[in-house]
Amino acid sequence: MILSAPHQDADVDLPPSVFSRDSVERRVLGNISDEENSPEIGPKNNLGSLTYELVTDTYTPINGNPYDLSTRTIVQDHLDRLVEAGLAREREDDIYERTEAGWVELET
Repeated sequence: MILSAPHQDADVDLPPSVFSRDSVERRVLGNISDEENSPEIGPKNNLGSLTYELVTDTYTPINGNPYDLSTRTIVQDHLDRLVEAGLAREREDDIYERTEAGWVELET
């Protein structure tokens, strides 16, 4: 059996981030993509499509029916936090997009 040596950078401090690296906000931010449309769900990055993607993602702890108003409200709360932190913005057509700071947040 071959065991690999511990990673050399294991004790390196990561740059500070706005949200915890395992937070739901980071999952939501990561689901905002550059794609405009999805063959499966149509327009991407609006509240409905983001809710659907997050509820069906087994790694995101948002449970519920993606078509239920209470589930959409939960996702909207996370999106609002991202907008308030300057990591995402909502366009006039109700589509969310990452800001430059949002891209940096995901890279850290």
